[in-house]
Amino acid sequence: AGYEGYENNVASGNAAGNAMGYPTFQGMDSGGNGSGGAIIHGGNRSSGPPRSGGDRSNVSTATAPSSSGLAGEISPALSATDKPNAKSKSRARTNANSNPAPDANAHYQPILPKRTLLSEPTSPTPSSEDDARQPHGVSAPAPHDSQAKKREWLLSMNQALDDTPIGRLDPNVLPLSTIMNGWAKQKSSEGARMVEHWLDRVHNEYNSENPHGVHPTARMYTMAVDAWAKSGGGAPAARRAEALLERMDRLYRAGGGRHEALKPTTGIFNAVINAWARSREKVAPARAEQILAWMEKLREQGGEDLDISPDKYTFNTVIHAYAKSGAKEAATKAHRILENMIQMYREGNSSVKPDTITYNVVINAYAKSGTKGAAQQAENLLQSMHLMYDQGDLSVKPNVVTYGAVIDAFAKSMDRNAAGRADALLA
Repeated sequence: AGYEGYENNVASGNAAGNAMGYPTFQGMDSGGNGSGGAIIHGGNRSSGPPRSGGDRSNVSTATAPSSSGLAGEISPALSATDKPNAKSKSRARTNANSNPAPDANAHYQPILPKRTLLSEPTSPTPSSEDDARQPHGVSAPAPHDSQAKKREWLLSMNQALDDTPIGRLDPNVLPLSTIMNGWAKQKSSEGARMVEHWLDRVHNEYNSENPHGVHPTARMYTMAVDAWAKSGGGAPAARRAEALLERMDRLYRAGGGRHEALKPTTGIFNAVINAWARSREKVAPARAEQILAWMEKLREQGGEDLDISPDKYTFNTVIHAYAKSGAKEAATKAHRILENMIQMYREGNSSVKPDTITYNVVINAYAKSGTKGAAQQAENLLQSMHLMYDQGDLSVKPNVVTYGAVIDAFAKSMDRNAAGRADALLA
């Protein structure tokens, strides 16, 4: 019921893999009245998403991104190069709690000549208990193991990374994806810092001509963005997530083919929008819609270079940002996005077809708005869902969350007939 079915779907789009998640709107899931769940706020409405190149235009909620981009606001000193640590070793602290947040002003090593990439390293499959034992004598945790044991293993991997000279990292010894995903699942600022720390080390390995084919990928960046989205770090976390997207896009465009594995995907855009949707900042809806506008611009440009297009999960997350903002105009804007989705679907874009969750979030936005006529709008949407469902569209079947949100809208409407209309819904 509700939104939990999206938790593992949103960022799996294109090449991003399934390491990402979709916001779990538990307030509506459990209460039926739209209370609880992620609070949505954030960003700056006036500037657009970070872009590389000089031919981009600024994005607002109605326009597309500009040459100024967001780099000045979110990551003002991000260099156009990717410079590794000059030391021969990367020293990750064993106590990750003391590890400082990544420096948004870090510089990176200049782009090197293009070289052939091996396929992304995968974690080895241990054939025995001895094989499962990782460096420093700590066994790889099983899915059912406690968080404490998983954390112990992750810290041992950090120590092993400490002990490995740059250029010598072997993914068969230190399973990169498993470690980064493990830190991401910590759902904390510490975990997000550690994912980004490992990502930076992968860049250093790649620039040092690692013989094992270690190289950064879009999936690694998506894991880092998702880690910040779920860290509970508010606006700073959302800005870090967006800065990672900007860095990835810049390296892909400026790398002359050297960073083909960093081709941006719909999944990482969705993850950044999710970061803003969880940020608890007042202008998060506007920020999320700016990123949506950036995606739509890329879709309109088309071509073989990028295959990025907003999907149902993209729009649902932006709508949720408006629903949780509590602003008076939020419900109207959420409804406008729903109507845009319907129009795009009618024009042949099946990936944006609204479903029960889409309608539930818009109805919840009306319930929270408390404005005159909000309850009637909520009931109208419920009736539309019933009509479509009766005509055979099973994807918009009203559920207990739908009815709970409409009843909540009547309860907050102060209409003298509200109680009777709410009772009629349950008849």
